[in-house]
Amino acid sequence: MYWKNKWNNVNIKKKVFFITIAIITITSLLAYILLYFLLPQFYNIYRTYRVNSEILNTVKTLENNKDIDIDNLLDNFTYKNNAMVLLKTIDGEIVYSSNKGLSKKEPLHEISEFEDEVSEESDKLDKREDRPKKKSQSMLQVEKNFKLKKLNKECVLIIIHSPMTSVREMSKMILLFLPFMVIITLIIGILASVIYSKIMASPLIRINNISKKIAKLDFTDKLDYKGNDEIAQLSTSINEMSYNLQKSIEELANTNTQLKEDIEKERQLEKRRREFLTTISHELKSPITIIRGQVEGMIYNIGPFKDRDKYLKQCLSTLDQLKELVGEILLLSKYENYDFKLNIERVNLTLLIKDIVKNQKFFIDEKDIFTIINLENEIFVYGDKKLIEKALTNIINNGIKYSKPKEKLILNLKRNLKRNSNCVELIIKNTGAHIEKEEIEQVFKAFYRIEKSRNRKTGGSGLGLYIVKTIFDMHKKIQYFLTSENNSVIFKIIFQD
Repeated sequence: MYWKNKWNNVNIKKKVFFITIAIITITSLLAYILLYFLLPQFYNIYRTYRVNSEILNTVKTLENNKDIDIDNLLDNFTYKNNAMVLLKTIDGEIVYSSNKGLSKKEPLHEISEFEDEVSEESDKLDKREDRPKKKSQSMLQVEKNFKLKKLNKECVLIIIHSPMTSVREMSKMILLFLPFMVIITLIIGILASVIYSKIMASPLIRINNISKKIAKLDFTDKLDYKGNDEIAQLSTSINEMSYNLQKSIEELANTNTQLKEDIEKERQLEKRRREFLTTISHELKSPITIIRGQVEGMIYNIGPFKDRDKYLKQCLSTLDQLKELVGEILLLSKYENYDFKLNIERVNLTLLIKDIVKNQKFFIDEKDIFTIINLENEIFVYGDKKLIEKALTNIINNGIKYSKPKEKLILNLKRNLKRNSNCVELIIKNTGAHIEKEEIEQVFKAFYRIEKSRNRKTGGSGLGLYIVKTIFDMHKKIQYFLTSENNSVIFKIIFQD
């Protein structure tokens, strides 16, 4: 368990190194051991097969060739195959012997005499190699009966071969070379293991590092492993997973941001609604109280209220104001509804402003206001025509309402080439009026009025500029600025396409 835990804590590069060098070392040692034990046996089989083939060829030559030089042929065979050869007739007469100690004139009746001679030669080799005698394992004896054509006699060819001498030398050399082989194997194994572990472990380490960064939601680095193997496919899969995860997280973050914004908008809208309801309850309460008081006075004939015709007209006027207020409240409710959609179209702004001024001519003439209108011809913008008309009517109406008699109302409409060729600028300026700087932002709030008495004769409902703000904000591409300078109020509107 201890070694298992230690092994599990080793990094992949070291694991690959140790496993590779172990495989190389074990494989080399096994191959060397098999070579030591099996090579001699295979060599012995090979030599035996070769000697038998040479014997068959030699016998065939002696049987078929009458003029053959027997001594030369068998001397070559003896030298080539490292064997002892005896050729004799059936009667025991020696025709050829590789052992020059045997006389050709003396008959050899027992093969064991020749074997003893061979055994003596083999024993000399065994003594030189300090090996015990193993006659049965070290000798290969072959006898062939055939008719020697040169002598026209039946003969016996006896060949005794000792292949184990060279085999034993080969085994000894293999054993002596073992330490050198182990050192060479270790050196090659270490070098090969270092290279192999680096090649195999580097991409895995890279994948591991990138995966750790992805786990920490760091998607800056990518895997660039080339090829079509499993590591390359894994790298591609991790890159795709990183991209999809990054995309999902970004979408989720955007969704969360949008959700937070929507929640904040809803919260602000709800706050505005509560403030609006609080203010509207007061705005509705005042005219209702006036009407109620006047009607009660007329019912009970109290004081001046006996003049019913006079106060009925006042009640009707108050009801008209109340109707106007309710209409504006309903209009705002419609604009602030989430389901409300703008009807965007191409609007001739030049013609629209002319129509608005024409409709306000009664109020302009009533206060003897001098109008200066500078409008470029055929200027078009995109937006909801009815809402833009409502907003511009409120602005111009405010300019007339809050200007003193005999003042000026100036309207300038032009393309602003400094900003953009598609940018249209409208400036509405009324003289003889002033708004304090701290009140400029307040005038766009619902029911806010600069005139603190809240007298309907000297001011409106306080919803005019609030409706303007709502309409322009809905269009998103309309910017507006309200300033007051040199005893004038300037309302600048920029239409962006």
